[in-house]
Amino acid sequence: MALEPIFRAWIRAGCLWDSPGIGDYRFVIFEMYVAPETMVYVQFWSEPLEPVVWEVSSGRWNPPAGEWLAGERAKRIEALGFAIDGNAENYHRTVEIETAADIADVAKAVVKIFLDGFDYRGTRQIRAKMTYQ
Repeated sequence: MALEPIFRAWIRAGCLWDSPGIGDYRFVIFEMYVAPETMVYVQFWSEPLEPVVWEVSSGRWNPPAGEWLAGERAKRIEALGFAIDGNAENYHRTVEIETAADIADVAKAVVKIFLDGFDYRGTRQIRAKMTYQ
């Protein structure tokens, strides 16, 4: 799928560290509107020498997204190894991202989340953002 190399590039930029400093972090998010006022996302929080926090929106703080993700979509996200956790009550897990193979595996899983969890079929825009320090 054409999304995989794009996700790989963003995940590499956000989660691999060459020369980190104390307090450095990066936050990468892939977001998509599935209806007006209803956004779903996959996000990564990365700090040097730490596992990457990988989250998928649950809709807990956004009722329209929560309704859209409920039921079968939620089951599909959980089947990919995610469970509700953390302060934001998102689907949550940690992952080690240290090699090109790690990046490729995670990028393939992100494609699967968009296809299976978010019912992406190529007709909606996916936005990527990165914040860093």
